[in-house]
Amino acid sequence: MSRKKDELRPSEAARAARAALLDAGFPISELTGKALAEAATTAVGKLKAKTAAGLAKADALGVRAAKALAGWTPKTKLTVETAAMITSLLGSTAEDKIIAPFLAFLLETRGIDFLVQVTVAMWTMATNSSDRAAWLHAIDVETTGAHDASVSYGKGDIVQFLCKLRERGPRASEIIAAVGAHYDTAPLPARPPLAVIAADSVRATALAKQFLADKTVYPHWGWRHLPGVVRDFPTMKKLFAKLELTAWAELFETVGVARAIELYELSFARKLDGYTRDRLLKDLAELHGPKTARIMARYLMNKSNRDTVVAYFKKNPGLLDDVLADPACAEDHEYLVTYCKP
Repeated sequence: MSRKKDELRPSEAARAARAALLDAGFPISELTGKALAEAATTAVGKLKAKTAAGLAKADALGVRAAKALAGWTPKTKLTVETAAMITSLLGSTAEDKIIAPFLAFLLETRGIDFLVQVTVAMWTMATNSSDRAAWLHAIDVETTGAHDASVSYGKGDIVQFLCKLRERGPRASEIIAAVGAHYDTAPLPARPPLAVIAADSVRATALAKQFLADKTVYPHWGWRHLPGVVRDFPTMKKLFAKLELTAWAELFETVGVARAIELYELSFARKLDGYTRDRLLKDLAELHGPKTARIMARYLMNKSNRDTVVAYFKKNPGLLDDVLADPACAEDHEYLVTYCKP
């Protein structure tokens, strides 16, 4: 096989897909001033009946939260805690269109630093909801349960909102500075979200190492999101092994092509369904090189992956010739000629 290194050669379709992905995500309201205040008021109004119905299930903090939401107007002077309570309740429905205008209102009226403080405070509380009720309660940040945001959707919403702002660019430095100002005093469950918000690979790696070593805590939210920010390769490999992660295309740029291929191989080593394997092969199809070609050849005879493999070698006939000349691929020679040669 060729000694050439594998390199990223994304198609125009892949470039467009990645650009669209960056442009998608959490909705950020373009409204300002009075129109934004009215949209936030409407959003809060949608939750008043549900939070009132949930009072019987709320603890003391939850009762305060419901009262704060019921009495809120755009002129209300919010503390960090009160803003966190209202934001948490708005996020209890998993409908981002409800919480989005309120977050935009806080951004316009209170700024980035306030939103980062609200993010931290939200990890000291949790929400639950049903079709007719929503309620909030305090949580013990020293417990493993404090790391779980699976039903407290507002926590993820505010992280997505701030990430989207950072990705847009103009306020990135402000966001990173605010995270730095509040990170060390934040409780442990709030630190993974802060590292993700700032795309801080150093802090994300430190947290990952801490969680890998500590068997008493399972960081539910952190394990879902920290791997996308970690850049330390030995730590990445440990995360892939522990969490049985499936590789993703952004790795080509974040850890480099050669290391990304190693992580894809770790994914292939697990038992995968045909759809997931084909998704991985389609990611690799954006690469050009000998290692990628050998991986492709390996899966030619899987019916669910054959179209992807054939398309790759028709696009890269020189790599097919290299594979055919490689003694290590001799057992695939007949099939490669049959399916991939013009």
